Amino acid sequence: MPKEHDLRKLQQEPGLHTEELKERQEAFLKAGFSDEWVERLKETRPTLYTPDILELKLSGLKDRGFSNPTKLIESSPAILGLAFDNIDNKLSGLKDRGFSNPTKLIES
Repeated sequence: MPKEHDLRKLQQEPGLHTEELKERQEAFLKAGFSDEWVERLKETRPTLYTPDILELKLSGLKDRGFSNPTKLIESSPAILGLAFDNIDNKLSGLKDRGFSNPTKLIES
């Protein structure tokens, strides 16, 4: 289970808050996201996602057949907020509608 860090609890100690945010930003950069993209994400989600959550999302998308989860997330950041059950249902719905390779369809 990913380690949770509630940044609201860290507000009393600004140094910890800053350090935690820096770690989260570094995790995105190490995963291949551009600095500009991470800065834009911070505008809508200032606390970013923890490195554990990010890794789970990237590996979960790979497990579902997406060849480049980083590119997929950069083009559609909302996918970070979707549960895998939701993603699985969307993929299944596309297959049911006759799309033979829904992951390729979504990636294009």
